[in-house]
Amino acid sequence: MKTDWRARLKAYHLQQGVYAGTDSEEYQQQHSAAMEKLRSNRGNTLKPEDFERHYDAIAEDYAKYLLDPEYVESISSAIKRIAEITEGQKIVRVHEAGCGAGLDVCFLAVHFPEIEFTASDISEGMLEIARRRADSLGIRNTRFLKVAHENLTPELLGGQVDLCFAIGALFYHSEEEFMTHMWGLTSVINPQGKLVLCTPGGEYLNALATVMWIFNCTFDGEIKDSDIVSPLGIGTFTKTSDSDAKTVAMRLALQSQERW
Repeated sequence: MKTDWRARLKAYHLQQGVYAGTDSEEYQQQHSAAMEKLRSNRGNTLKPEDFERHYDAIAEDYAKYLLDPEYVESISSAIKRIAEITEGQKIVRVHEAGCGAGLDVCFLAVHFPEIEFTASDISEGMLEIARRRADSLGIRNTRFLKVAHENLTPELLGGQVDLCFAIGALFYHSEEEFMTHMWGLTSVINPQGKLVLCTPGGEYLNALATVMWIFNCTFDGEIKDSDIVSPLGIGTFTKTSDSDAKTVAMRLALQSQERW
């Protein structure tokens, strides 16, 4: 029988106290209050050097934030896809880039205790909450690392992984910064391994399909309207081979020429 990942994730969100359903006026008031508290600076307007300080400062409030129903649906779609990949293939090691308070990686670690998980974030405040969450769930198959996307290496993770995912965790201010993030994420994946990105908007992900050509990844199918759940879209990629700096530079140059 097929696993109902959406039902499991909803139960987990309720158990972790980050989702209370949509039926009560009290929930709506709590959600509005939480949004207002975090709205002053959500992080995507910050300079790179300010991210760590910002997320350290809001970590406790962020961890208690009641998730918006539409966002929960988006996350459910992403986690469902990750879980199905994990369930259907020989996956030994998985990494989450930008794990925040550890909500998603802990859910997966509980359901796949035989898999070795690592998770990274730039905020020690967020990682501390993630470690507490893992401890409270009795998780022993997950390591948490303080490192930015662009500084990820296979050595830090103890070797390349079979699957890397990032959910709402790609903030960047320039194409160059985005490329360094992608270099970090793709460098830690085994050839034929998977990359799953859950990011704002379908147009963004369709652009990613072109960008991933630079990093020797194939886009696993078109993003269809049914796959785009506001506010996040989901894209999966398969890494075909490891890229070296020379290959990436050459493809970047070709891409620039095509623009002109």
